[in-house]
Amino acid sequence: MSKRGSLSGRLSRLKKDGFAPPIKGEMQKNKTVHNHPAVLLPGWEEIYPSVWRRAVLKENILPFEFEESVLFQQIRESKNLIFYDTETTGLSTGAGTIPFLIGFGRVRESSFEIVQYFLADYPGEAQMLEALKRDFAVDSTFVSYNGKSYDSHLINSRFLLNRITYAQREELDLLYVSRRLWKTRLENCRLGTIEEQVLGIKRGPDIPGAEIPDVWFDFLKTGNTDKLKLVFSHNLQDIYSLSLLLNTVDIIYRDCPDGFKYDKYSLGKLLLFHGREGGLILLKNEYECGSREAGQFLSLHYKRGEEWDLALSIWKRLNKNGYNLFAVEEMAKYYEHKSTDYKKALSLVDKMLKSPLAPAGEKRERLIYRRERLKRKLQIS
Repeated sequence: MSKRGSLSGRLSRLKKDGFAPPIKGEMQKNKTVHNHPAVLLPGWEEIYPSVWRRAVLKENILPFEFEESVLFQQIRESKNLIFYDTETTGLSTGAGTIPFLIGFGRVRESSFEIVQYFLADYPGEAQMLEALKRDFAVDSTFVSYNGKSYDSHLINSRFLLNRITYAQREELDLLYVSRRLWKTRLENCRLGTIEEQVLGIKRGPDIPGAEIPDVWFDFLKTGNTDKLKLVFSHNLQDIYSLSLLLNTVDIIYRDCPDGFKYDKYSLGKLLLFHGREGGLILLKNEYECGSREAGQFLSLHYKRGEEWDLALSIWKRLNKNGYNLFAVEEMAKYYEHKSTDYKKALSLVDKMLKSPLAPAGEKRERLIYRRERLKRKLQIS
């Protein structure tokens, strides 16, 4: 674990910033400050003791609905999507980690509304969750970034620990979508990287995610909201970026435009799996541009459809030097099982085994086994 994420790292940063342990009675004195509206930013409303809420309106760029999209299991109207993100007291999903800021975005008429719930002290958690539950319609579909692995588990745990009945919703995690499109094109797939290099967003003053837990603990101790303002804006931008990212991904999935930098081979496989013609076009283009992976995948697609002439033409092109193991094996299977030309199949396997690029280990054993079987078939015939 890095020093920043470790307990010792956090303690050293607190000491450096002058956060000494509170003297007796100081914590109780400061807690009274939290109930004063002036502590928080304008626009926040205290809806329960220690629970604050605010709503911010942004421009809505989402389409009315996502029709026949490969992103969702069925048609989804934008008004039924909930884009959410949490800021927490730690990085685990254990019982000791609490989401002190939960924000979510949704389409409201012509605007995109972002609602944030802020927990100003521990006792207000149950009421914050009850308020959140009322906002999460049963027919909603969640949209998150790493929510399936982290945020959703944490929220579900908090509902369970507070004995509040809560039904899980369908969820689209844009982290996995982003990895498919940009893993081979960008240095990483952090949301900040996607914002800057795909969405063209440059954040203003921001706060690193690793420092956010310390900000809340400092607030509990001192009532200081200076850094909390950065946490609020950080969460707000994360949620709005989710809506922008979903819209961008939907455009890429539907139109496969050239104006975006993304992994066309990976997208082609996905679209072809869903029976989209655009997937076949992408793979053909990538193959013609020299992608061996695209050629292999395309040939197997033709093989499954028993379009043998198309598959065979790709295998021959891949094996123009006679030493492409994938093409040799596929052609040997074709000549052995489809055209029953055992002699041609044996010739391909023999040439591969005698070549300087002959495979070793299990792959070599597999070729030898095929060669011996072909020899027996030739003797019988």
